[in-house]
Amino acid sequence: GEKPSHPDLLDHLASTFMEDGWSLKLLHKRIMLSNTYLQSSTQSPEPMAADPENKLLWRYKPRRLDFEAMRDSLLVASGNLDLTAGGHSENMTEPPFSNRRAVYAEIDRQNIPTLFSTFDFPTPGAHSDRRFETTVPQQSLYLMNNAFVAEQARKVARYSAAKSGASPK
Repeated sequence: GEKPSHPDLLDHLASTFMEDGWSLKLLHKRIMLSNTYLQSSTQSPEPMAADPENKLLWRYKPRRLDFEAMRDSLLVASGNLDLTAGGHSENMTEPPFSNRRAVYAEIDRQNIPTLFSTFDFPTPGAHSDRRFETTVPQQSLYLMNNAFVAEQARKVARYSAAKSGASPK
């Protein structure tokens, strides 16, 4: 493979990893709290001219959210995400829609809801090392017509209007 773009950083991470008693938890924490990890994916003209391929990691590479992260993001944007940890799973596909994180979605291994299949949810009965990413019309139709999405959009409009003092229209 190619030589690393940041060999000094790798040396620093390796030495702190050893100093921390080979703790992966501390290594992950160090990386996730770094300025690089917390960067935005927004493009800027000067860095783009100097490094258009982003080899020096001056911005976060945009990526597609899976269904669960997208659903939770809608709830966060509307100010309605229920962060309660633990408890029973809940039906996420039928009204009244749950505000719990998608990790608590009720999954029937025999009858996976069409919604999950539309967004490439892996078969729960089999091991899957990665999720396939397809783009199909049903995904955009869900986002345009689903009652849950419309409800969250209305809440986002009300929430942002209340913050700014403007009319939701």
